[in-house]
Amino acid sequence: MHTPVPHGVALPAAGPEHRLRRDLALTYSELDGQRRQLGLTWPELVAQVRCTPAMLTGIRRARFTMGMSLAMRVAQWLRRPAIDFVYLADW
Repeated sequence: MHTPVPHGVALPAAGPEHRLRRDLALTYSELDGQRRQLGLTWPELVAQVRCTPAMLTGIRRARFTMGMSLAMRVAQWLRRPAIDFVYLADW
């Protein structure tokens, strides 16, 4: 498991022994929480984020990482900086 970087704190340089990864579990949790707070169904969220249901399922199952375009739409929809959903991982 990884430790999220606190909001407003810059990530350290990745360097050759690390890489930056998107935190899919946190992303999904934040999407679901905001969806519930707004009273949206999953199909309504799909329409607002402009993605497919399979893309959200993939985030939930952590089967694949999001493309940059989807990651930016999700961050924008959540009104959060995209860096909030990135962590420094060991290779």
